[in-house]
Amino acid sequence: MSETKTIHERLEEARVKGAAELEAVERGEGDVTKLKAISEEVTELEATIKAADEARAMFKSMGTARESVKAAEVETPAATGSLGEQVAAAFMKSGTLSALGAQVQHTRGEFYSAKAPGDPTTTANAVAGNGLSVALTDVDKNVVKPYALPFSVASWLSSGTISGNSLTYFVANEWTSSSGRPGVVGENGKKPGATAPAFETKTLPLRKIAGWVAQSDEMAEDAGFLSSLINEQLLDELKKAEEEQIVSGTGTGNDLTGILATPGIFSEAVATTAAKDVLESMYKLKTKIEAASGMSVDAVIVNPEDIAGIRLATDANGQYLFGGPAYAPYGNGQYVADLNAFGMPIYVSKAVPPKTVLVGSSKGATVYRKGGVRVEVSNNVNDDFLYNRFRVLAEERLLLAVKQPKAFGKLTLK
Repeated sequence: MSETKTIHERLEEARVKGAAELEAVERGEGDVTKLKAISEEVTELEATIKAADEARAMFKSMGTARESVKAAEVETPAATGSLGEQVAAAFMKSGTLSALGAQVQHTRGEFYSAKAPGDPTTTANAVAGNGLSVALTDVDKNVVKPYALPFSVASWLSSGTISGNSLTYFVANEWTSSSGRPGVVGENGKKPGATAPAFETKTLPLRKIAGWVAQSDEMAEDAGFLSSLINEQLLDELKKAEEEQIVSGTGTGNDLTGILATPGIFSEAVATTAAKDVLESMYKLKTKIEAASGMSVDAVIVNPEDIAGIRLATDANGQYLFGGPAYAPYGNGQYVADLNAFGMPIYVSKAVPPKTVLVGSSKGATVYRKGGVRVEVSNNVNDDFLYNRFRVLAEERLLLAVKQPKAFGKLTLK
């Protein structure tokens, strides 16, 4: 059973690997790219250790028993459990909360409300005396979160990893007749010349998507709640932001250039609101994409506001094209839960704007990531320490490379 390595162990291991790879490079046998990646890893680990040491020294000088918990850059975790469970375990194992409880009990000798003046406090069944109170109110830590749509655009597309800060890739241009083509040649005939079209080179930087949430130390005493906070709230919101950037990022400022904003994708508009016209336009866009890219369309993605118009489409006899409320079309079989039009699965995503349909092939673009989601927990932001609060930060670095724009199309609904 593998064990999670400490950051110091990872640093030492990376240094050893780097020294070995450097010797191999000097002998002409090594890989310079691999050596560069190891060097970047060493630099990043050293910076993390330095930041943790500075935070530890600061809290020690303040005379507090609490330590700022720097937790978990989770890339390919050896530990079991979700990301939230791993961070919560690290947070609780650090002794931060137990140390705080001991300090409060030993310095005051009695329970008291740890609120600063002016900070509202809600209590129930309180026992008053000498200006102190014992709060007996229970807290239900089960959060009912909004329904999350199961389809993920990022998971649908191809995926890759990078070690640098940017990526250069190539976009193949279409081979036109003006470039010449191979052809039939008779005996003693001259072979036709052909010039392959040049590749278009593109370079994109990594972009960062990040967010944080603040919670009280009292909430964090329940490790299960802390895990839920990370998994079901923070990471869900991070995923939503990622989806929006991949589909609709504008390419300006720090935005990704999303699929819909990528130059060269097909763009069509539906002249009417009739479901028949919408479905036929989808198919026409499918044929254009497949003819130009040679890739099979494997998804039609629509906004939740627009799916009803497609699902409830009927023919001239009033029969639902995708089946009725209880049965398949014309009563043949079971209810159809997963929609499919002309061999194209239809998915729903809020990342696609209303009145817009994204049609495409998952092979036409790749989502590249550097590492995984990085999660940090700290109480040294502003006056969080004074109010018994901490913050959980999650961030990731990624870029979207649309290597074949003609593998995608945008359909605008009326």
